[in-house]
Amino acid sequence: KAPRETPWVFFSDDDDVWHPRRAEEYFAAVTGSHGNTEVVASRAHISPGFGPRLPLEAQAGDISELHRQGELRLSVYEERPQGGLFGTATGEYFDLAVALNVFEAFFRN
Repeated sequence: KAPRETPWVFFSDDDDVWHPRRAEEYFAAVTGSHGNTEVVASRAHISPGFGPRLPLEAQAGDISELHRQGELRLSVYEERPQGGLFGTATGEYFDLAVALNVFEAFFRN
């Protein structure tokens, strides 16, 4: 199937806010792979760092505005780890998007 026709599973963490840009970025990565990709991983996180946690009712627009104001930190992890607490964002399960057929095969086996 073409990337546009393949269902994908996105993971999330309990305190994450889903921003429309997140799905757009995954979609761009998948469609840019010319149909050869079954798993993609985010290399970026945006967070308040050591600042106060976002309220539970925070929405995507709140995230965009806080980022515009410089209140949120964008961390991008590289191929080679860097030192320091925020030197390298770390990969976690919620950074993944998996083609549904791979997800189903995982649970079948």
